[in-house]
Amino acid sequence: MSIEEKFEFLRKKWVKETGFHSVSHVIYNNKNFREIISLGKSVIPLIIKRYMSDDCMEDWSRALSELLQVNPVKNKSYEYDKIRDDWKRYLRDVYIDEILNE
Repeated sequence: MSIEEKFEFLRKKWVKETGFHSVSHVIYNNKNFREIISLGKSVIPLIIKRYMSDDCMEDWSRALSELLQVNPVKNKSYEYDKIRDDWKRYLRDVYIDEILNE
């Protein structure tokens, strides 16, 4: 199984098992989410592509924070859209050229 296939398999299981939860420790301690993180930096481009898409409903901010060791979120309101906007701005500024050139 390729890294892309494994990521997609785990992502779908994570969404299925946690999509109805709003409690962050349940969502981010899920075994599928933790396994995605354990794949390491190789999944960063896959997460970024997913997170940047308009139809993405998953919150990848925790995964990106863990893998990149950074938190560009300026707004501490914990509103999904504002957090995602801060991440998108950061990713465009710092990572998008790198991702597009792969």
